[in-house]
Order: sequence, then structure tokens, then C-alpha cells
Amino acid sequence: MAEQEDSTALAAGLERVVVLPALLDADAPNPAVQQSECDPDLVAICQICMDVVPLQLSVTGVCGPACLAEICAPCLVRHLTASVYSFYPGVLPKVRCPVCLTLLNLNQWEKFVAPPAPTPEPTATEEPTATEEPAASEEPAASEEPVPEASAESDVVPEGEATPEPVPTATPAPELEDDNLHVLQKYVMLCQQSCGFQSPCCHNAEYTMLPKRALGPYDEDKDMLVLPTEQVQALPELREQCLEFCYHAKEASELYAFIVESFKANAEVVLWKVLPKIVDEERRAALLLRHLFENPDTQTRCCSMRVCFKCKATDHHAGNCHDFLEDESVVECRGCGVTLVMVDGCDSLRCLCGHSFSWSSEVTRQQAQRKQLAPALDAEYDQWASWHRELRASFGKVADLANTQRELRLARFVRAHRSLLRRVILSRIYRQRKDKEASNRSKDGRDKEVKKAVESPEHLDLELQAQATAVP
Repeated sequence: MAEQEDSTALAAGLERVVVLPALLDADAPNPAVQQSECDPDLVAICQICMDVVPLQLSVTGVCGPACLAEICAPCLVRHLTASVYSFYPGVLPKVRCPVCLTLLNLNQWEKFVAPPAPTPEPTATEEPTATEEPAASEEPAASEEPVPEASAESDVVPEGEATPEPVPTATPAPELEDDNLHVLQKYVMLCQQSCGFQSPCCHNAEYTMLPKRALGPYDEDKDMLVLPTEQVQALPELREQCLEFCYHAKEASELYAFIVESFKANAEVVLWKVLPKIVDEERRAALLLRHLFENPDTQTRCCSMRVCFKCKATDHHAGNCHDFLEDESVVECRGCGVTLVMVDGCDSLRCLCGHSFSWSSEVTRQQAQRKQLAPALDAEYDQWASWHRELRASFGKVADLANTQRELRLARFVRAHRSLLRRVILSRIYRQRKDKEASNRSKDGRDKEVKKAVESPEHLDLELQAQATAVP
């Protein structure tokens, strides 16, 4: 029966394929280098703390082979910790190179905060080798002192004396290494919270829409998809664009637009196959949020209950989510889709996701989109707004026709007599410069006379007396 279905699918121009057989960003292409095996006498200067540290603690190439960073490992760990903990719940955390400010993937900095690998301990079932345990027939070495035998008299405690307590032997405490695992845990938690809400089906307060990463190679039963032949041909390009997206060379909107355009009706199915192949939780959440922003009508992953991701309404409402944003003090960020409330402050603001916008312009945009007077897509709205501004400028010229004609006549006059106007304007500019230089020279002369009088007051008195005698 299965062979008949496969033959029917192949006859109809369909193929059974795996979208992505391997993880996308499991290993960094150019990992950072820590000089741990170099000469211990060599030193380097950290670009953060400016201290001279051993070259063994120096880290280079944080964001790639062309990275200019040369910092010590403790400073890098502090930078990673401060970067992750500076984000609020609901905002995707982004980690940058401390010198180049380039966005980093998780695999480029994870090893600096990951706990050290445990050293394997010998198990109790292992048999000791012949060199570790001496044979029973061998005699002790001459340097070893014989152990005195316990006598019955020495074990007797005199009456009236307390029995001496055994002195506890001090066991050396294990050396504790710096545990920075909390940085990774905080990073993952922030990514999950950005895609999470309290599920209306099982009322789980820690529910998240973010799927977990794939742990191993693909499973044919779960990862196989039946796609048309023209969509199968787009899979290599999909992998390349996904790799660029994982290393912040492509925006989530661009990758999502490619998936929708290339796979059409199968776009959502392909997207949910791509998400587990992305190791970095921030990149995975960014792509998922872009999909949920465009298609908020979804269902929970736990109980498959219909829910709106934007307004969290169950059994999706019969209108648009923008209908709930009637107040002018509420605006939805175009960068991350988070609802913002205006309390006070400047009209220009910057969201925590990094998107900057004008509050009044966003209110105007959302009101026009809510009334269906403007395109709903943001990219189309930007083009429409540019055309609308040019149209209003044209209408303004037509409304004030007299001023428009005067401006046109002046523009034609300037084009026709450009050389004459240049000579007239240059002569005026030169005259102004000459007058300014003359005033500066006279001011400098007065300053010199005052300075000379202050330095030699006797000379000034002689000049005043000469002027007085010269007067009849």
C-alpha cells in the first residue's frame, strides 16, 4: 500500500524529502581562539580592563577571523553576563562582540560560560594493575617503618580519665571553579518568555510556543515531507539563507518572506521543520515571532487549542487584533510586535528591541490601517506613505498657484543668469570678509595697546605727559 502511495506521489510530481537533514548552527565556522597552550611567559593587554595578562588568558577572534578584539577571558565572561542580564522578560537577548559590536551566535560564546567537562573518575569495578598493588610475597621496603602492634595494655584506659575522642582527619575541599551556567539558563529563559503566555487550555504559566532544538540526526518518520518538485529545488537555497540568518547576516523578515514565496501553501509546515534545526534559541525565537506576527491565529502545542498570539483570545475573535488598540496612548512596535503604552516623554522613542520610531507617526499609521485607509503590510505602507507625502506636496503647489508660479519664475531666472548672480554674490561676500578682517585688525591693535600699557605703566605716563605738553 505504501509503495502504491509513493508511486502515485512521484507520478503527480511530488517527492518525499527531508527539509534540513542536519543542524544549522551546531558549530561555529570561525570559533574564538584562546591561547591556552602558548608560552606562559608571553603577555597581552586586555582591551577592556587594560591590564597586562598572560597570553594564555587572552581571547581573540570573538566574532570571526577579522575581529580586532584581544581581551582576557574574565572580562569576556563579565561582558557576556552583563549583556544577557540587561534584557527584560519578553525581549529577545542579543549578544555582541565587545569590540566590534557584531551580533554573535550562541555557538560563538557558549563555551566561555559553559561548565567545564567533568573529568572521568575510575570506577570501582576496575581491576588494579600489577604495578599499582604489590604482591603478597613481596617484603616491605627498608625505608618503611614497621607498624607497631597494638597491645592489650595500651588499650586499657585508667579509671577516672575520660576516653579520648578520635581526632577527625581534615579532608581537602575540592577546588570550586567559576560556574557561569546561569548565563546560559537566563539566555534560554528570556527566549522562551518572549514566545510564551499562560496557555488557556491547561493554564500553564510557563508555557511557550518555542519548540526545542533537535537533539540528533533526522527522523524519517517525523522529518519527511512530500513537496512538489519545484519546491524541492528551493531547499539548497533555503539552507543557505537559514545559515545567513543564524549568523545575523539576514533579517527574520527576509527569511520568512523567502519561505512564504518559495513554498506557498507548505510554508508553515516547512517553517516548523526548520525551527528545531536552529540551535541558537534567540534566532529560533526571532523566526517564530515573525511567523506569529504575520499569522497570530494559531494553536497551542500542548493541547492544540485555538488561540490568538497577539491578544491571547481563545477561539480567535471575528475581527482584527488592531481593533483592540483604540486608545492613542497604545501603540504596537513594528520591530517586535510588543504593545507599548505612552505615559510621558518625547515623541521620538526607541523600543527595547532596538526599533526607533515616532509616536505620532505610529498612531497615525495604526489608525489609518484600522480604518482600511492604508495598506496593512508595513513595507507597502512605507511606499504608500512616501507617495502620499509627495501627493500632498503637489496639492499644496496647486492650491497656492500664485506662489508656485513665482517660485518657478525665480528658478528659471537663476538657471538663465547663474554666472551673473555668481559675480554679484561673490563681490558681496568678498566685501563682507574684508570688513570683518579690518574690524579684527583694529580690535587686535587695541588689545596690543592695552597689553602694553598693563606691562609698562611708566611708558604710558611718559606718553600722557608728552601729549599734555604738546597741547598749547
